[in-house]
Amino acid sequence: SLMQAVSENRIDPDADVMLNITGGGEQVFKKTHQLHYLTPDHIFKTDASRDEIADVLKVLFHKELEDIRVF
Repeated sequence: SLMQAVSENRIDPDADVMLNITGGGEQVFKKTHQLHYLTPDHIFKTDASRDEIADVLKVLFHKELEDIRVF
C-alpha cells in the first residue's frame, strides 16, 4: 500500500503522488476529501525516442536527465 511504502522509506513522505481510484473507492474517498482532476502535461507517442523523452523531462522537471530517476 501507499502508506506502507512511505513508512518503509520507499517513497518520500513529502512527494506528490497521483492516485488512480475507481469504483467504490472513489465514492468513499469523496466523502472526506476533495478530488483534483488533472490532465497530463505531455503525452508521448508510443514510438517516442529516448532523446524526445529526455528533452520533455528536462523541461517538465527543470533538471538534467542524469538527475531524473527512471524506473
